[in-house]
Amino acid sequence: MSTGLIYRPPFEARSFLLKVTAGCSHNCCSFCTMYRDVPFSVIPVEQVENDLREAAETNPGITRVFLENGDPFCLSADRLAAVAEMIHAYLPKVETITMYASILNIKEESIEKKEKNMKEKSINPFPEVSTEGLKDQPHGPLISFSYNLSSNGMMAGSGSYGGDELSWNKDGSITLTSKYNGGGKSVRTEYRVKPEPAAKMRDYVAEKHLAALAEKEIPTPMVYDNFTSSSFSMTFDDSALGGIPYKKCTVNCGPAGMTFRSIEEKLRAILKECRETGELIYTHEKEAGGAFAGFPGFAGMTTGTPASGSQPGPVPAKPAEPQPGCWTCTKCGFTGNRGRFCSECGSSR
Repeated sequence: MSTGLIYRPPFEARSFLLKVTAGCSHNCCSFCTMYRDVPFSVIPVEQVENDLREAAETNPGITRVFLENGDPFCLSADRLAAVAEMIHAYLPKVETITMYASILNIKEESIEKKEKNMKEKSINPFPEVSTEGLKDQPHGPLISFSYNLSSNGMMAGSGSYGGDELSWNKDGSITLTSKYNGGGKSVRTEYRVKPEPAAKMRDYVAEKHLAALAEKEIPTPMVYDNFTSSSFSMTFDDSALGGIPYKKCTVNCGPAGMTFRSIEEKLRAILKECRETGELIYTHEKEAGGAFAGFPGFAGMTTGTPASGSQPGPVPAKPAEPQPGCWTCTKCGFTGNRGRFCSECGSSR
């Protein structure tokens, strides 16, 4: 069983805590002291199995397991799958296995393998929404589509908000407006979009009956810790059908990338194509309010720069910083490590 200092998320109040790692594989966040004095290590399989054997003897009806400590998702896909198999062997009534995960490990190259294994072992408790069988109410043409993300930080005023809005304008032009507000600055960027990628959005909205989702009550995960929520809205011109010229349908997705994951991925891909193939016509950045406004290093500047006909084409974007390479553990030989400790044996780099 878990010993020592325990941090239990509120949502896991009735879950069985199974310790598979000690400490945090990153443990460098300046705002967090949860595991500052706990060296990171991987719990031996024998100890994990002993804990499960004891749990099976004392409470065989357990249905939910939370893996401890700070970042169990740093373990390799095979190691996590082995832990899940042991859980189901000793606790056959378990339906859900959850854990904390660092964004550094979610981004690693083996995420697809991990995801496949975890879904098979019940470590994906939130099924994605299905659009099969949905039927839309009659609507006129889609004249606006927006996808929005919002996050609440750990400090008052430290949250952020961002979104993309694709608009079919009355003059026949199509524009994409991207907005971001956070970290002490507010940024607004506008692109002139080509008809072909914009048409993909209209086709996808119709194909997946996304407007009908706004009429359904769809359960989404309850997340009590800090998280990013998402939503998307569609505006139709129903005037030709006897309706209103701006009929808006909004779908609240709850925590981003969970219940509506596949839909959100497709929406972001279409919006990205609209942005990358379009022409930058305006960008504006200014200092915004919030917890960091006015602090050194966060002071914003205002640069309204509408593009003119003498300046065609998009402004070259700054190339993204390359991702750090993986390293191989000299103790166990495991490859694919990205943090300071081996994902398989816990040895320091």
